Formats: sequence, C-alpha cells, structure tokens
Amino acid sequence: MQEERFDKAMQEIKRKYNDIPTKTSSQEIIQAVQQEKRHGKRFSLKQFSAVAATIGVFIIGGILIGSLLSGGDETSQEPVDDRGPGGNEWNSGDPDNDETGMLNVPDDVDPEDGDGQNRDEPDPSTERPAVMTKSMVLEGMEERSYDFELYESEALGFSTYLFPGMELVVDTNGNGTQGEEGVESEEEVSDFAEEVESFAFSDFYSIRVIRLHVENEVMWEDWLYDTFSRYEAEGYERFVQDRPMFEGNMQQGLYGTSDYWRYYAVLEHDHWMYFVEVNLNIEAGDGPYPIAAQVFVEELKFQ
Repeated sequence: MQEERFDKAMQEIKRKYNDIPTKTSSQEIIQAVQQEKRHGKRFSLKQFSAVAATIGVFIIGGILIGSLLSGGDETSQEPVDDRGPGGNEWNSGDPDNDETGMLNVPDDVDPEDGDGQNRDEPDPSTERPAVMTKSMVLEGMEERSYDFELYESEALGFSTYLFPGMELVVDTNGNGTQGEEGVESEEEVSDFAEEVESFAFSDFYSIRVIRLHVENEVMWEDWLYDTFSRYEAEGYERFVQDRPMFEGNMQQGLYGTSDYWRYYAVLEHDHWMYFVEVNLNIEAGDGPYPIAAQVFVEELKFQ
C-alpha cells in the first residue's frame, strides 16, 4: 500500500516537471544571450516563471513524500500504560502477578488486614522476656543485681515485672482478682465497676492495681475525690514532691503519715482507667523497694 502511494507521487512530480517550458532551439538560445548582453543581466518573465515552477514542483513533491512517510505511522498505537489504578503493575509477564492481571496476594494474607501476619498467632515483637535483671547501687552498699519476674494479668489486661519474692495476694476463693468494689447492696451497684489486684512483698511494701470503667470525666474526678478523701480519713496527708516518683506521661502524687508513704499513679488505656497505689514503709525507703515500685509502674504494658 505504501509503495503504490509512493509511485503515484513520483509520477505526479514527473508530469509536472515535463510541463515546464524548455528552450530546445539553438536560435532562441543565441538570441537570448545577445539580448542579455544588450540589456544587462536580467531574468525575463519567461525565465522567472520556469525557475518558480521548478521550485514549486520540488516543494509539492517534498510535501507529498512527507505525507506519505508520516502516513505509514497511522497504524502505530500509543504506548500502553501497564499500571493499574494507584500505579500498581498489572500482569505483563511478571511472575509476581497472576493470569487475571491482578496483583498476586499470598494465600495467608487477609485483605482486610493489609499485611501478611497471621492474626491467630501472637506477634513476636510484643513478647516480653520472662526475667528482667536490674542492677541497683544502694546507699552504703555495693552494687547488686535483682531478677524481676514477668507478671501477666489476664483479668485486668496488663503485664509488668515484680520484685523477687513479691506475690499476688489471693482471696479466700483462690482468685487473685478481688472482683468488684463499691457494691453497696445486692440490688444497688456503684457507678464504677472496679476490678482490683493486690501484690505484697511484706507488711512494709505492697502494691494495688485498680481498673475502672468510667462514663465521663466528671465521674472520674468524683472517683478521685472520694479516693483522696478516704486517704485523709485514714490519716494520710498530701505532700508536694520535689520531683516525680515515676517517669512517663501520667498523673501521680504522694500521701503520707509518720510511718508510711503512699504513692499513686494514673494511667489510661482505651476506655479503662488504671489507678496504681504503692504503700511503702518509710523505714524501708532506703532499700530497693522504691526502685522496685518504679519498675512496676514504668514497665506496665496493656493488652
């Protein structure tokens, strides 16, 4: 098809070239030379027409040839974008793509999850070592290492590390979680559903964790007011600390008597409030127990 168009174009050029008037007579050539000598070097109208016609033929021929050559690309297609929506590669011989043209997804991937982790198995990155060793240098004593043991509370949904020898206080039913507090009668339950776990090393060092679900901030402030009022009723006085007992973003404070310090810390996770209460005999304040209390609170992780 292209060759036929090219031949037609060349024949058209040849025809137009043959139509140009030529000077084949020698007499006419001699007369033209003589006339040129008499009148100077001037082109006659007939000569100018011949030259212009020749130039026009070549211009027309160039246009025809150019259109012929460009016409051969009409059947070519625009480059196809191999990317699907979002710039993802569609199937184009890539072994990572299936025959449907969709991105391959491993069999164990849930599209709702967005990754390849199996949700039925625990994430290894969240597992904590069973023992955490911490070295302490107490006043007047040499450095000593203590092995804190991991404790995980399924009932209250937290984990932390306990000082060696510290144990969960078990009630008469054999359950470490003491259950709900604030029950005023069999028919009436307080606004707060409290769950409590208590830990004790001895009479001079103990910790209590209370988990509460509160509806709003006003109820939470009321609960704190009632708790601190109880402290004062027990003879505890509020103290201003020179520096926080626990590191981290939490509300904390200190109450005390002549014999005991009572530290508290408030942490929040999801819709739960955790109130941690540390009771420490003042005479034991120079031992490892304040640091043990710091480890307990600062290592709290919630499930």
